[in-house]
Amino acid sequence: MNVRKFLSIILIIIVLPTILNPTILVPRSAGVKTWRVPEDYSTIDAAIIAASEGDYIKVASGEYESFTVDKRISIQGSGINKTIIKSGIVIKSDQSTLTDMSFERSDHLIIISGNKNKIFNIFSPGRIKVIGNDNEISFVNIKGVIIEGINNEVLNSYFKYRAAVTKWGGVYITNNYNKILDNNIESNGPGIHIYNAKNNTIFNNIIDSISSGLYIHSEGSNNYIINNEIFSNEHGIHIENMHTNYIFNNIIKSKSCGIYINYGENSEVKNNIIKSIDEGVYIWGSKNFILMNNTIEAESDTISIYNADKVTIKNNIMESKKHVLKFSNSKNNNILYNKIENGQIGILLVDDSNNINIFENKILQCEIGIKIWSDKIMISKNNFVANKIQAEDYGSNNIWYENKKGNYWSDWTSPDNDKDGIVDKPYVIAGGARNVDRYPLVSPYSPPPTPTPTPTPTPTRTQEPSIWDKIPGFPYESIVLGLVIGVLLLWILQRGK
Repeated sequence: MNVRKFLSIILIIIVLPTILNPTILVPRSAGVKTWRVPEDYSTIDAAIIAASEGDYIKVASGEYESFTVDKRISIQGSGINKTIIKSGIVIKSDQSTLTDMSFERSDHLIIISGNKNKIFNIFSPGRIKVIGNDNEISFVNIKGVIIEGINNEVLNSYFKYRAAVTKWGGVYITNNYNKILDNNIESNGPGIHIYNAKNNTIFNNIIDSISSGLYIHSEGSNNYIINNEIFSNEHGIHIENMHTNYIFNNIIKSKSCGIYINYGENSEVKNNIIKSIDEGVYIWGSKNFILMNNTIEAESDTISIYNADKVTIKNNIMESKKHVLKFSNSKNNNILYNKIENGQIGILLVDDSNNINIFENKILQCEIGIKIWSDKIMISKNNFVANKIQAEDYGSNNIWYENKKGNYWSDWTSPDNDKDGIVDKPYVIAGGARNVDRYPLVSPYSPPPTPTPTPTPTPTRTQEPSIWDKIPGFPYESIVLGLVIGVLLLWILQRGK
């Protein structure tokens, strides 16, 4: 056998298996080592210095001094109240883990300046401050957390701060894309405080606050507040100078205002249950707002709208001991499909609250069903039932019907001699406007059912898979490359003959 043929055979032996199994070329990581404190080193800091990237440090029960994590390692204590750190720590590294230990003093922070770290099963009377991004904090029992980074998660934790009122509260967020999930928060400040931050998610938390349960302000947007239970001595949710926020499926119990919104735009409040000793929902200086499918009970006004435009109040259940729904100096709004009951006044429009549509609501058992001091109001297809005074109109150019359909008045249901469903005599509206409903309905209005469209089936073309598609994980690239190498080597052998 000549030298060229011999080298070619060796090349086939070395190269072909590598082509067919590319993982052969992947370098294997060095062995991960476990360091023990105090067996190997007396301090955690010394163990960190000795450790390499990816190593583990296990810390026995006892008290230890502060340390700094500056490499990718995992540090595990022996358990809460067993491994005790006497002061604060700093995590500068990325992808490190800290778990199963307690911190002694409340005036020290756990500072996380690195990224993609995990902190869990920690107890501290102090706070955690997160400067980095993509970190996860879970199952901690601490005073609170301050988040200055992006895309961090705080979940399944308990925060309690019952000392002096502070702006930080339980969770304080100043950056974007963070998630606060499944936590229990007790605070003398705001339960959760979001400042100038966007695209944060507050989901499935229980918040008990002496101050506002959730406080969002200063130009933030696209925050989602979903599925939380909020108990508050002040506002349940307080929003200032924010836009495009979504408040869905929360339970809010407040001693002040359930939801207080000052200059919020393009936001939605849907499917919440709100109970308040004062006002249910208060909106000032806002526009393009939707309140829909909420159940609201309040001792004072259920919903108050001031200086707001293009607000839609739709399909809510509202009850109050004062004004159920009040608009002041607010224009171009819609009040649709709501149930309004038991207030001194069901709907009150004052101070140039003009160009408002009021359609298909049920207003019942109020002292006054609706009272209007505004102009250009359209009122049609509503059911006024058992109100002491059904309606008062002191405005101008208000119309109490649409397309020859007026409203149902429980005290004005006959005669209807021509059986067209319209009472033969107009209903006279009380108040200085001397207005009438020309087409009062004999029976309560019910919207016609909406037909359900039948979907048209779309024909689909099914292509029979090839034999190669039926083999999961088939190494097409490796085989093709192996054949190319094989042909090349055979050509070399042929030339060597």
